[in-house]
Amino acid sequence: MKPEHDLRRVIIREWMSLPKAKSATSGQAVAFARAAAGRLPGPGRRTAKVMAWVIPRVTTALNSASRMRRELKRRSAAQLASA
Repeated sequence: MKPEHDLRRVIIREWMSLPKAKSATSGQAVAFARAAAGRLPGPGRRTAKVMAWVIPRVTTALNSASRMRRELKRRSAAQLASA
């Protein structure tokens, strides 16, 4: 298996092992993705890649992938604007 695939499995397991209270909102998913993205090698959109892995596993009504992507884009744009 590719090293990235193994890392993907580890990150997904970490997300799934979190208590429901810590994995229930899009904000928590974004925070988790940002923290986990640092472990991915190479350049690119690492946070977005981790979000793509976590999105299907979010345990709230915000389970829609399009809502999660919009939320990630909104937060990224806000962060860039404040920098």
